[in-house]
Amino acid sequence: MAQLSRRPKRRARTGIAASSVIALALGAFSVVGPGPLATQAAAAEFTGGLRGDDGQGAVEKESQKASDLDTGGNSCTVSASPEPGGGSQAGFTWHTLEPSQVSKDKTQWGLSVAFDNSKDRTFADWSFTNSGRFRELLNAGTVPAMAAGQTLPFDKGPVTAKADESIDITASREQRNLNLDADLTEDEVKQFAQAGADNPVRYAWQGKYTKDNISGPFATRGQNAAFTAVVNPWPSENMECNPITVNWESFDKHVIVEGEETKVGHINIPALDEDSQGQDDSLSRMVVEAYDDNGKFIGTSNAKESGGSQRLRVDEKGDIYFTWPKYRGTDLAANKNVNFSVIALPRSVDQLQAAVKNNNFDVGAAFDSSNSLTRYNKPNVIDSKGFRLDDTEDHTPRYDQNEKKIISGVDGPRGPVNTGRQTVTFTQVPDLLKELAKKKADGGFEATVELDDTYVLEGWDVEMDEDYNVTVTSPENPMPNTFARPKITVEYSNGSTDEIQLFVLVDPNNTQVTDLVRPAVAKGLPNQEITSQIGTKPIMRGRKPVFPEKFEVDQSTVPEGWTVTVDPTGKVTAVAAYNDVPLGTTISPTVKATYPDQTTDEVEVRFQVIAEIKIPDYDRVTDRPGKAVTLTPTLPEKGLSGSETDQPPYRYSFANGELEYTVEDDSGTWHLTIDEDTGEITTTIPRTAPEGYILDVPVHTFYRVGETKMVPVTATITVLRSDIVPVYPVESTGPNEPVEHKVKDAPRGSTFSFGDLDGQPLLTKEEDGWTYSIDPKTGVVTATPPADSKPGDKKTITVKVATPDGSTPEVPVTTVVKLSNSWEAEPTYQAETVYPGETATLPVHFDNPDNAKLAKDKPFKLGDIPAGWDVSIDDKGTITATAPKGAKNGDAIDIPVTVTYEDGSTDTTKAKVTVIDVLEREIPFNTVYKYDPTVNQGTYKVETEGKPGKETLNKDRTWKRVEDPVDEVVVIGTKPMSEKVEWTEPIPYSTVIRENPNLAPGEVKVVQEGSNGEASYAAVFNGVNGEATVTETKARTEPTDRIVEHGPRLKDQELVTEATRKIPFETTIVFDDTLAAGEQVVDKQGVVGEEKVTSTQKLVDGKPSGDPVVQTTTVTEKQDAVIRVGTKTTGTNTETVKSEVPFGVKIEFDPNMAAGTSEVTTPGVPGEKTVTIKRDITNSQPGDPKITESVTQEPVDQVIKVGTK
Repeated sequence: MAQLSRRPKRRARTGIAASSVIALALGAFSVVGPGPLATQAAAAEFTGGLRGDDGQGAVEKESQKASDLDTGGNSCTVSASPEPGGGSQAGFTWHTLEPSQVSKDKTQWGLSVAFDNSKDRTFADWSFTNSGRFRELLNAGTVPAMAAGQTLPFDKGPVTAKADESIDITASREQRNLNLDADLTEDEVKQFAQAGADNPVRYAWQGKYTKDNISGPFATRGQNAAFTAVVNPWPSENMECNPITVNWESFDKHVIVEGEETKVGHINIPALDEDSQGQDDSLSRMVVEAYDDNGKFIGTSNAKESGGSQRLRVDEKGDIYFTWPKYRGTDLAANKNVNFSVIALPRSVDQLQAAVKNNNFDVGAAFDSSNSLTRYNKPNVIDSKGFRLDDTEDHTPRYDQNEKKIISGVDGPRGPVNTGRQTVTFTQVPDLLKELAKKKADGGFEATVELDDTYVLEGWDVEMDEDYNVTVTSPENPMPNTFARPKITVEYSNGSTDEIQLFVLVDPNNTQVTDLVRPAVAKGLPNQEITSQIGTKPIMRGRKPVFPEKFEVDQSTVPEGWTVTVDPTGKVTAVAAYNDVPLGTTISPTVKATYPDQTTDEVEVRFQVIAEIKIPDYDRVTDRPGKAVTLTPTLPEKGLSGSETDQPPYRYSFANGELEYTVEDDSGTWHLTIDEDTGEITTTIPRTAPEGYILDVPVHTFYRVGETKMVPVTATITVLRSDIVPVYPVESTGPNEPVEHKVKDAPRGSTFSFGDLDGQPLLTKEEDGWTYSIDPKTGVVTATPPADSKPGDKKTITVKVATPDGSTPEVPVTTVVKLSNSWEAEPTYQAETVYPGETATLPVHFDNPDNAKLAKDKPFKLGDIPAGWDVSIDDKGTITATAPKGAKNGDAIDIPVTVTYEDGSTDTTKAKVTVIDVLEREIPFNTVYKYDPTVNQGTYKVETEGKPGKETLNKDRTWKRVEDPVDEVVVIGTKPMSEKVEWTEPIPYSTVIRENPNLAPGEVKVVQEGSNGEASYAAVFNGVNGEATVTETKARTEPTDRIVEHGPRLKDQELVTEATRKIPFETTIVFDDTLAAGEQVVDKQGVVGEEKVTSTQKLVDGKPSGDPVVQTTTVTEKQDAVIRVGTKTTGTNTETVKSEVPFGVKIEFDPNMAAGTSEVTTPGVPGEKTVTIKRDITNSQPGDPKITESVTQEPVDQVIKVGTK
């Protein structure tokens, strides 16, 4: 029997049934993964670790394509027996061709294989094999691969590249063996990885039977035929392409103990095939990472790969353990979950080669390009799981109440009164804090409990016992509405916290919500009952008053001669004995009220014994020391009886019975007087009276009531803070001459010194040659300047004043050495101006004329005077200065003067005189226009420049012409230039001469240069039947006046300004269709007119008053111009426009260029065409356009070569 010549394989593979092939084509084949996971964070939220800062460093599970390989054993090999139509798996596609009854060529057979990345796989090997009794059909030999661009009949596409491999056909008697074995290169693996499902890399082979063969056996089909491909395992698979899974532990509400290790899961690495000789490396590539609530990386099992902290480990069995970090007080605090991800690292090329060796009997190869797909070169996330941590949501610690109250100063609504501290206790109810705080090993939750007394104010205390019950203690007699707010903070093992706010509020007692209403003064006659009713009112918003249970009169507050009682309703009764109680006497006995809660309150009830008299009242007077004050009594409108007819006092006196009263004490001496009839008191507050001092002045008032009765009253004076401070006047003296400084306004009893030295007052001192002494009692300071001191020298020292009220102001003492006359006088001269040859007079001025005591003999003396000037000075200091006749404008001299005083001192000063010129002004020139038919219409030129004349002001204030103005001559062109007539004419400017009071006499200033304006004219012809109907006047530029200002400041009462102004003439255009278009005939020359503008401005004190009066007078009338313009037009108008002609694009296919590439071999160049538009014009009207086109430059097409290899 013939031997099968087939390359040995790792193990036999069963074919995929036809129904499975169809299912694969439809995408229905899938690998069943593990069941649903518990709660987990979305993978897209995780950052850091292998995932990187952007979270894109790993292939997430939801982004991974499902494998379409079989599972179990060696799953990396795809092996299938061909069926008609071919098949596909893992991105490997096969196709066969065999003849049939309908085939045109019944000897043709073939096969193709294609590779793409649609299943995210790279390839390590592929092959085809078959054997059978083909002696009559096939000859031994080789079948070469088809060339790129050729297509195997009925295949899905053309060959993309010619394969290097050929089909080997070997013979052994009747047997024929067909073998096609791959010899993969790195470039081919890379091409396979880059090829998409729509553009796979496809190879094909085609052969011929020796005779027609429609019934078989076939070269590409049969029970011995097989297509095989070997793929590389993903990082998330073991080396035999079986998926790695994770079994996670199941725990909830985990209590964290820092440093404790907890098993969180197990990594399942599928066992290798029992016949496998390889060593799986998968567990070593597993990395487990931990993430917080926000997906932030917190730890890993492989710090070398992930970075960060080593918080996890994977043991040799695949169990995953996590060491808990500290949560409390860290960034992890209050995290409700911890998340874990198992991530597989990519295999190296060597590891992929080891997998190929294990899976394919040492046949096949791995390259760098084997890892070129993202699924291979990035870590693969195998699975993620989140675990919930013990958190605030899982517990509700509580107290019996969160708010309690105490009543201020009492233990309850019925008392008793508690003057000590009061307490309340908050008792724990489940969840009990003592259970939460237990250790995890004891069944607890490792919670910590902290008492926060931040809002327990001073005077309050708060304590927490071992059972976490909280006792709050108030201060003694706590104020209503005060409170304490302790806070209990429970921190769980994950750093989350519960806060329990406890609140103790102080409620008011009866006294604190009730105010006893003090009744008005009850008045009555002696020996009669006077009654008054005590009332109540609320003193806290929202609370009603409480009526006392009983009332009692404090008899110690009842004066002699009075009887006072009270009943249970608060009615108080008083009786005054006639002989023992003076009229007008008012008493305020105290009544004590006791409330239901046993708190008490007191109120004063006022009674007054009255008669038919009016008792005066003195208002309190306040003022400063040294001020005179008056105290005037004021009588009430109604007397004690309530009647307006009650009698006033008929006499006043002081308590001593006199009308004068003297008080002497530490405040000083008070002298008071009182008016016997009016009771008015007058006095002056002593200058030494201290701030806050109060003087009560007793006054007696007398009435005629039966027998004469005396009623005492009091007048009060209060002293304000004094604005009087001790002061030493400035004194002057000569050198080495002592002078005394006497202190003023020092409070009585003050002592004086220059300071302290060794605990004793300093009474003498010397500074800078000045000597001083002081009397410590009177404060008199004696100062002596040095013998060599100069006039004007001064010295200031300070004296320390110790006043009776304890203040110690330091008062300056200044002594000045007497000044000389020259120091005090300060002579000056005011600057003057003068015309050439004329005289100016300059009187002297002294800043201090009272001190200007001049020497008797020649007190003034001149210094050196420039040549040509005549200068003299008299004994009064008046200077007379005459300027040279030839002096020029601006020439000036400074005349030196020496002043001698009676004490021999001298001063020097200068007098300045400046020469000014006579006044000049300009005479404006006129403008003359000439029309020239040889000059182009629309232009003009200045033939002769205008020049202003000049006038000077005589002494008699009349003007004299010294230079005549020169007229300006302007030539205006009238020669026709075009069909559209345009021309310009100048508008001459005027010259305005005006006086400026701010300029110096004789000064002339051109404020603004003049410039001609310009009038532009155009005739636009829209002639119909030879008639023109439109005249258009174009832009007009107004002339700018030339403005000349001159001085001096004249004292005229009216300012008259005259100016000449040109009157431009108008131009009348007459259109003439008998003249050729553009031809002009001047029928009448235009003449510019002239007018004079006179402005009269009234001046008051040299300034304008009211509006100026303007009068305009025509000097020369203008004469308008008349111009005839031709409008006769005929002819044609031709326009041309150039535009682009776009180029075309041609595609040429090149089988020698790689598929997917292109190249521009001939750049495109646009062409050009010319469009001509022609119109006939009749009498200025355009006719219909005639349009023609011509291509002046042909375009060049762009040629693009596209590869199909």
